[in-house]
Amino acid sequence: MVCFSYAILRRRVIWLIGQWVGVKLSSSLRPALYQAICPLLQHDENLVVRLEAANTLKLDILYTYPSVHRQT
Repeated sequence: MVCFSYAILRRRVIWLIGQWVGVKLSSSLRPALYQAICPLLQHDENLVVRLEAANTLKLDILYTYPSVHRQT
């Protein structure tokens, strides 16, 4: 289990990455993004960190594939 103070820092970093994803993230950096997000989604991670990591992943998918969120 990660110390709570580190959980706050981890949450803020993954939040910041999520804000940056929509602005400018080259396709060559996507594998590194996924490698950084996957460990944060594990069961032993803080719940708030997991939620923020999931949100960042969602934002990346919506910006990468804009047609995914359109209703048909």
